[in-house]
Amino acid sequence: MMTILFVVSMEEEAADNCKTYLDKSLEYDPKNPESLQLLASYWLSKEELELARKSILDSLDNWLPQYLEAEKSGPLVDPSQAIALTYDARINTSRILTEVKEFDKALQVLEQLVEEDDEVVVIWYMLGWVNYCKGEEYYSNAKYYFKRANEVNNNNIS
Repeated sequence: MMTILFVVSMEEEAADNCKTYLDKSLEYDPKNPESLQLLASYWLSKEELELARKSILDSLDNWLPQYLEAEKSGPLVDPSQAIALTYDARINTSRILTEVKEFDKALQVLEQLVEEDDEVVVIWYMLGWVNYCKGEEYYSNAKYYFKRANEVNNNNIS
């Protein structure tokens, strides 16, 4: 029993340390999209959905407009020229947006990701999941995206 208490105590200390370092990072650069995204993940782990929503929307505000503006001048050869977040980080952005029920913004991010690479199964799956989460009137969209995810997955296997 003492071991369990010790483990729980260490996990709480780890979370506190994480928050401390996130705060320091944001003190240095309050508009850092990656730090704000990590803060949103932290708040999700604490089941603080409103704080998570605020953090992920702040993160999004600090990179999506620049990305969309750069894209207007033509397809981006390298999206990292317009934004500091990697493809995987943007996948995580859409996941967090979905968890805080910001479905339209999640779809906006996912649509940009699928334009960059339409052979990533998880993007098609997430497009399906977000449409499913939006409600019954979007189920046909969800079905299309889930079917597409399956097709891409089968293509990647063969």
